[in-house]
Amino acid sequence: MSCTRGIRERKPKNACEELQDLCYGSPCLRYVLYLAYTIVLADPAEAEKRKSFRKLLLMEAVPTNAWYTADIVLRAAGFHSVVLSSELKAEERSELCARFNDPDSSISILPIMYDVQALGLNLHEACNFAFTTTIARNMASEIQAAARISRPSEGDATFP
Repeated sequence: MSCTRGIRERKPKNACEELQDLCYGSPCLRYVLYLAYTIVLADPAEAEKRKSFRKLLLMEAVPTNAWYTADIVLRAAGFHSVVLSSELKAEERSELCARFNDPDSSISILPIMYDVQALGLNLHEACNFAFTTTIARNMASEIQAAARISRPSEGDATFP
């Protein structure tokens, strides 16, 4: 992928420079990459010691941001990420959630839109770390999204 912002601007020479260009001006995106590398690529022994899964849930309000984060930035960094959006049919959402909940699945990062109508959506089986990339329209939506990885019986979810 060749990403430039102007005629005289340099072209990236390697993947690291490409990611720097893709995240330019976005501390949030840089932090998402940091979380992806520290959680998803964590040493299995260290993850076991912290009792953490190696999957990450991103909560997003803006569809374009979710697409850019998942399909452009995270894919360029080598992560398998799929957006859980309202454009998916109920069956597709259920299948995607089942794949994400499978600890052996290649899907390691799941950006989820606040507006997804998914009653009973539980993602706590393989994920206990969520990050809010943009705030929801109201607090109830944020609480509902965060509760997708935390159930009263679990107790070890993390929300930075």
